[in-house]
Amino acid sequence: MEENYINILMHSLEQKNKVLDEILAENEKQNAVLKAEELDTDAFEATIEKKSELIERIGLLDSGFEKIYDHVKDLLAVKKESYAVEIAAMKQLISEITDRTVKIQRQEQENRNLAEAQFSNARRKVKTARNTKQVASTYRTNMAKLNIIDPQFMDKKK
Repeated sequence: MEENYINILMHSLEQKNKVLDEILAENEKQNAVLKAEELDTDAFEATIEKKSELIERIGLLDSGFEKIYDHVKDLLAVKKESYAVEIAAMKQLISEITDRTVKIQRQEQENRNLAEAQFSNARRKVKTARNTKQVASTYRTNMAKLNIIDPQFMDKKK
């Protein structure tokens, strides 16, 4: 029975590692989308939605892990020697999870900076378009006034 709980803990950590790998892959996709000349908003939103689903899965894995760990933490403390191999394997998995988490945080920061640059560029384009429209409208108005010729009196005498 105890070994089942320990196996479940190990399986949970392995699953979390896999999900973190998927998040790393989605971050790379998002990075490519953000580095493109024109932002593909559909692809950008798709990566955000996929990452959101993966983060929910991590939350479920974490809560399940904590519940099971609460059951066996006293046992693991008392029988350290009996479960030394399993404890070492879990420590290794936790170390891998930590490494992946740090890498994800770096990727997220880079993607955030790229996104801010893309959005700033989009705002600048909108502002330029707005200014261009206003200048064109003013130009049309002014040119329309130039085409109005006041009535003229012509003298046909020589």
